[in-house]
Amino acid sequence: MQTASSTAESRDSALRGKKSTENVGFLMSEIDKSNQDIVTQVRESNLQLSEIVTLIREIGTKTKVINEIAFQTKLLSFNAAVEAARAGDQGKGFAVVAQEVGNLAQVSGSAAKEISMILEKSTVTVESIIAKTTEKVDAIIHQGTLRVEEGIAASKECASILDEIVSRISTINVMAQEIANASQEQTTGMSEISRAMEAIDHTAQANASASRQVADITSQLKSENEKIQTLTTTMDQLLAA
Repeated sequence: MQTASSTAESRDSALRGKKSTENVGFLMSEIDKSNQDIVTQVRESNLQLSEIVTLIREIGTKTKVINEIAFQTKLLSFNAAVEAARAGDQGKGFAVVAQEVGNLAQVSGSAAKEISMILEKSTVTVESIIAKTTEKVDAIIHQGTLRVEEGIAASKECASILDEIVSRISTINVMAQEIANASQEQTTGMSEISRAMEAIDHTAQANASASRQVADITSQLKSENEKIQTLTTTMDQLLAA
């Protein structure tokens, strides 16, 4: 009975283990789905960064235009200064203005060049970030996917093994129950045998008592027979005389 109870409990434990394994497989599938969502999100982020790179390049193009305008303005201011010098005293005021315009054009050109360099560096940096992020995320997701696949395969194998265990425990449980029933029948049979042995013991005692009585009667009969033989012998002697 204890064996039957233990196998039933083992079967329940195996069923709970199977359910837990199935939950693990489900969680693994959810993790894989989350990994795919992460990949999608990273790709969208990289696409947005690529758009930013495109905008930076467009700004760089506009900056080059500004730089060219500054260069042309500087040439114009130089030509204006030359013309002002030719005009003599009447062109002094215009020469000052032309010089200031040239200075502003030079400053604008320098700023445009600096902006172009910064934009170019930013473009390279962002592209490098995109490439490295994509590479690292792809590697991480690949490893994660492999681990998830291994986990799913292991959980399926574990579930299969637990199915076999449940099946075998169920068989053992049936056998244990049959053994318990047979043991109960044996117990009943042993009780009946015990009662039969008691009856046989009573009968044997009665037979022993009867045997003693028969022995006593036989002894008495033997004694009486000896007496009869003695009397018969005496009678024969008398008759012969």
